[in-house]
Amino acid sequence: MVPTWVSEYVGIPFADHGRDRSGCDCWGLVRLVLGEHYGVEVPSYAETYPDANKPSASEAVDTLRQIDFIPLSYPEPGAIVVLRVKGLPWHVGVMVNDHYFLHIMRGINAVCERIDGLTWANKVMGFYRYAGN
Repeated sequence: MVPTWVSEYVGIPFADHGRDRSGCDCWGLVRLVLGEHYGVEVPSYAETYPDANKPSASEAVDTLRQIDFIPLSYPEPGAIVVLRVKGLPWHVGVMVNDHYFLHIMRGINAVCERIDGLTWANKVMGFYRYAGN
């Protein structure tokens, strides 16, 4: 069952480098949810990539995954999930329970989906907790 608080974030529109409810990219949504709901403040990182569809966004996610995240052995609420897109660590979301995560991509508003569904199950690269908190 998806927690009721998730509905506060579903429908937020996509915006490159967006970091608030008026629009977010995938890291912006993770940052917003972690900050508002979990009390975890993470850096913006907006300056590390030109836009969410450029290859440098993948490099930014991979670098952050290696430096700023602590790997987890299982998905837990508030965990950051790193997902493979086009074979690269290009996308992130935030777990809201053991099976569902919030995320946003260009062309779709923020949604909550099953991590083990057909779309995402084979794209999970790992689950992480931000090392700064």
